[in-house]
Amino acid sequence: MLSTCSLVCTGWLQHARLRMFSRIFISLHNAHRFGSLLAASWSTTSFAPHVRAIELDDKVADDFWTSEVLPKYVARFSRLTTSGALPKSLPSAFDVATHLEVDYGPTSFSHRLEDIIASLPRLETLKVRYEKRPSYYPVIDFGIQYIRVLLDILSHIDTSLMISVSLDFIIPCIAQLDWAVLMPFEWDVLDATLSRLPALRGPVIIPQEVVAGVRTNFRDWRIGSCANSDKFGPRATGVVVGVRTQGLWPEGSDNEGLDALKLPDYIFSTLPPTSLPITQLLEWDLPPQTDVVVDGDLQPSQYFSSEEPCGDIEDLFKFALAVPPRRLVNNLNAAAGQAVIEGKMSVCTPGNPQVKLPLRVLTYWTYLLDASDAQKTWKAVMRVKDADDLDMKLTVHGVLATLPWHGHLKGFGIRVGDLAQLLSNQYLEAKIIDALIAVLTLRLCRVGGTLGENTLLLDSTFGSFLEMLHPIVNGIAEGPIKESKGGRKYLEKHREWLRSRPDGQLYSVVYRPEEHWTVCKVVARERHTQYGDGLQWKRPQEFFESLGLWLRDQNGAEFSTTDDLPCARQTDGVNCGIIAINAIAHNVFGDPLWTTKSAKALRMKAFCDIVKDDTWMKVLHPCAEVLSHADSIPQRSSPSIDSSDLDLADGAQNVMAAGFAIDEEHLRVCMASDDVHPEIPSQIPAPDPAAEHDSDVEMWKLNPAETSSLKRRAEEPLEEQENRCGKAAKTRSVTIVTPAIFLRKAISIPLPNSVDPKAKKNASASASGKKAKPAPAITESSSAVIGISHAATKARELRNEVKSGAFQASDTKTANFRRKITSEWDSNAEFEETCKRVRCSMCSGWVEMKEPYNIARFKDHCNKRMQGCTRAAPPEPVKKPKTTLDRFLTAAPPAKPVNKKLKVSKVLKTVNRPCPGLSAAYNPQCGVYLERSGAAGGGARAFGKYVKDIFGDKKTAELTKTEKELAYAAQHHDQTWRNDYAPGIMASFAVGTNACLKTVQVDPHSSALPQPCTSCLLLFTSKSYQAVINKPLPENGNFKFTPKRSQNEHLGMQFARYKGLEQLFAEVAIRFSPKYFGC
Repeated sequence: MLSTCSLVCTGWLQHARLRMFSRIFISLHNAHRFGSLLAASWSTTSFAPHVRAIELDDKVADDFWTSEVLPKYVARFSRLTTSGALPKSLPSAFDVATHLEVDYGPTSFSHRLEDIIASLPRLETLKVRYEKRPSYYPVIDFGIQYIRVLLDILSHIDTSLMISVSLDFIIPCIAQLDWAVLMPFEWDVLDATLSRLPALRGPVIIPQEVVAGVRTNFRDWRIGSCANSDKFGPRATGVVVGVRTQGLWPEGSDNEGLDALKLPDYIFSTLPPTSLPITQLLEWDLPPQTDVVVDGDLQPSQYFSSEEPCGDIEDLFKFALAVPPRRLVNNLNAAAGQAVIEGKMSVCTPGNPQVKLPLRVLTYWTYLLDASDAQKTWKAVMRVKDADDLDMKLTVHGVLATLPWHGHLKGFGIRVGDLAQLLSNQYLEAKIIDALIAVLTLRLCRVGGTLGENTLLLDSTFGSFLEMLHPIVNGIAEGPIKESKGGRKYLEKHREWLRSRPDGQLYSVVYRPEEHWTVCKVVARERHTQYGDGLQWKRPQEFFESLGLWLRDQNGAEFSTTDDLPCARQTDGVNCGIIAINAIAHNVFGDPLWTTKSAKALRMKAFCDIVKDDTWMKVLHPCAEVLSHADSIPQRSSPSIDSSDLDLADGAQNVMAAGFAIDEEHLRVCMASDDVHPEIPSQIPAPDPAAEHDSDVEMWKLNPAETSSLKRRAEEPLEEQENRCGKAAKTRSVTIVTPAIFLRKAISIPLPNSVDPKAKKNASASASGKKAKPAPAITESSSAVIGISHAATKARELRNEVKSGAFQASDTKTANFRRKITSEWDSNAEFEETCKRVRCSMCSGWVEMKEPYNIARFKDHCNKRMQGCTRAAPPEPVKKPKTTLDRFLTAAPPAKPVNKKLKVSKVLKTVNRPCPGLSAAYNPQCGVYLERSGAAGGGARAFGKYVKDIFGDKKTAELTKTEKELAYAAQHHDQTWRNDYAPGIMASFAVGTNACLKTVQVDPHSSALPQPCTSCLLLFTSKSYQAVINKPLPENGNFKFTPKRSQNEHLGMQFARYKGLEQLFAEVAIRFSPKYFGC
């Protein structure tokens, strides 16, 4: 946008360059053009002072660029980012660098790290991160991998002066993790390494508890303790280990940091509860926040004080103190554990250090920041959420009205806040893609039959493990997969599945850097793989090399590969994830392919499907306790899973792929009350409170009769199962407990192992030699072209171009559009350049066209104008649609329609300026009105109305002068605007009920006259004001007919005195008085 503005007006050039050139990305496409700048002097390059960062593509970031090209510019830069392999060395200008960040991946980490660290003698902090997708390593291996990376880094660093080490282990988001997950850490090796650091001494470790990056219960949230150090053994002072998991402190444990950080109960009455629905959170008034810290140079530890707190959390309201920035609060949280051990008792309020508050204010700030972030996220979602499907809109609103803003969907192991990605124009992360794959797998389980038997849907974990096979040397995988026990077992399990099914088909999503999702299909019988990409890029070489090696191992034959998997064509930069999921649904279930028109509706549907199927996923969710009863769950003929040797990560992301069937007994399981799901009336009888259990494990326990029945059913021959299910399918079905918001009535779905009558008929026809009738195939052309005229297609394309900002008006069509309107309907109409809006000259109202060049709406407006150009009658109230929302929502009036075309731009920084009113600068007609009339204001009723209200049936001619003045005063008080004729103002201002706001918010860098306030703009659109400003300016000779009430003789005499003409005015008044003529 800034670049476009700078092309229109040179005034934008300075603001645009400040941001357009702050970060430069150099690739093979623009490297030559950037290098051509070397010929000119760098000091004469106008954008040079604005460059703060250069990012090099991995094909450009070679030794020549980092050693020869960059030194010419790097002295002026403060940051350098390279992607891909690390450069061999950095220029000498980087000797002053004190911070280095390295993104570690299974193939990107190299021996060059030692050279990089050696070239930075002043390095103070080093940050090493794994890849964005934690599924690269299963939980069983991540502890070992992190420790090895740490040891490798310490071997390259001079540790003689190192006094502190901060470790932050982020465990992948998997439900039901406990302390047993942390056992794979090589604590002994870590102890041995840290004990060799001479500046570290003492036997203390400080664990930090965070639940998968988001705290699920702030009352139990704790930071800082050494009470559980006996679990770890001897440690070194200054070593801060943050393990992001749950269960680090058992409930009720004696911890000296608990009381200091726990919030009192009365504070929670001022905070939005974690169970508060999202729609109510949007209306919650949260305290203000600040992004500026006055004392930002202080270290986090310097905010803590040993003095007693001089106030409590409620004093924040007394002093009107804003919530500090998120970054500062996170740093204070990280240092709070050590502060508790050192005996700190209070925290100095940032920006107001004389106010010292107790340590629990950190918990209060963190709670508010999380609530504020959630509020901002969902508010942004509500602004962009839109779809043509009214039922889908109502369903989404119903979910948001019952879904708590905080917590996890335990069935999928994702945060509630992550679902906002589906309702916004954002790229979908791996956890959302994996959840949607689980939704499709659950749908596949419901279908059952041959399709469910021979189809396997895999999430992003499959591609991650395949990429770990690289590098492949002489047909042998030499990558990190050799050190990953869980990864090898994962690939082996699915290899056995594909080997045991000659007709098997495997679908998997494939991640491509940067942030792009595609889909892959493997057909076992044809020894063929298909690849689908919405952008039609070349298929990723490394993935298909690894896939080819995996397929050769399992079948011993080469698989052919084509790029012809049916997939929708992507037309934007954010919907690749939905398109990949839709491609799988299209090829497996026959769903229509994604289109631009259905983009938002499919995102809403995916959002609703995840919330709806969370109830099912909690039944089938892979936690350790549930897997211990896996032998009692009937399975299809899929790979056998033994809970004793099943990897935790393996089970956490792939139990759905293992093929558990949905059985009647397991559908009766009642969900735990603390799970996050829409709070709706239960559709099954409430369980006896005395029979409720405290954990999900006990809920899975079956009585011996049920267990034996399930085992006997699983051991039955396949023919007997089909015969028994075929008989029962006619009379028995399973009523799925689904939230009422998603169903118009209770749905009965046959059991997965039941036989569909049509499928049975086709099977019998095949057995008798008859040709079965195939199911109709759904293609993109059949769903998008049939029944749509050429004109409708072009109109839809125009609307899409306007929405995306790619519309460019045609000169010929624009001229025809304007000619039709001016010649047939309104000769004085005003037009926008986009031909999207036309202003009526009679009522000065803007009429928005359905799409450019379409005059239908303006014709309708003109037809109404010919009937009086009055305001249109209010629309009839919309009848409440017959949906199931009334089962959990109270009756409410229908929502007002939202103007989809209105785009509200967010102004980062504004200042208050006086409202200029309605003057000639805003609209020339306002200037004509003020020049023509001398009235003090207007908008009130006729004078006779006030006479009748005050004096009854008394006529105006019978009123005395005093009585007339009273009626005029009543009319004056009822006016809706005032006219100010002072020099430099000359404007009308709104008064009365919707009085002028006096100030407006404007850009501080703008030099243009501000727009009037909203009250004055509302006055401008009123019928009475439009009537007076549209009157033409009379001729000079006709001004004598101006009503005497509007002739302000007092101001005239005052002006005459200023000019020395008062005697002349007095003579004129005497000559034209009644007495002068003898009257």
